[in-house]
Amino acid sequence: MTNSRTDVLAKISSLNHWAGGGTIVPEGLVWGLRSISPNKPFALGKPYDAKTQKIIVLMTDGKNDLSLNGANWGPTVSDYTAYGSFWTGHFGDNATQTFSQATDYMNNRLIAACNYAKAKPGVKIYTVLFRETDATIKNLLSQCATDPSKAFTASDGAGLAAAFGQISGNIAQLRLSR
Repeated sequence: MTNSRTDVLAKISSLNHWAGGGTIVPEGLVWGLRSISPNKPFALGKPYDAKTQKIIVLMTDGKNDLSLNGANWGPTVSDYTAYGSFWTGHFGDNATQTFSQATDYMNNRLIAACNYAKAKPGVKIYTVLFRETDATIKNLLSQCATDPSKAFTASDGAGLAAAFGQISGNIAQLRLSR
C-alpha cells in the first residue's frame, strides 16, 4: 500500500499482460475489502465504525466465468483460482461440477462477499460494469452495490469516465457533508 502516485504508476508499468483465468469478480471484491481493512494482510485501515467511511469501487469487464487453460487440455481444465481449479478436482463445493455450475458458484460467492462487506460499519460499495451486457452480472452488481444508485454501467471509455466522475462526486459530497 502506498499513496505515492509515482510508485503506483511504476508498478502498473511493470506488470505483464496474462491472457487466462476468465473473470472471477468475488476475488476482486474480497481483495478490495482486505485493502481497507484494519486487519492483516494490509492492516493500515482505520477500524470499522459508522464515523469512518470506507469505499470500495468494484469494476469488472465481464461475467463470472473460467477459461480453459490451453486448447488441448479438455473441457474440465481451468486455471487455479481462490476456489481451486477443475484440473485438481477442487473447485468450490463440488469437484465434479460443470463450468456453468462453477459460474453459479462464483455468482453466489459474489453476493455472499458483497453482503459480508456491506455489513461492516461504514463500508459502501460502488460497482461499475464495463462493456458487458450480460443481464445476470448486471443484476448481481446492482445487488452488490450499497444501493442500486451506486451501480453503474459503461459501454465505452466516455461512459466509464462519466461513471467514475459520478462516483468521485458522490464521495467528495459525502466527505464535505461530514
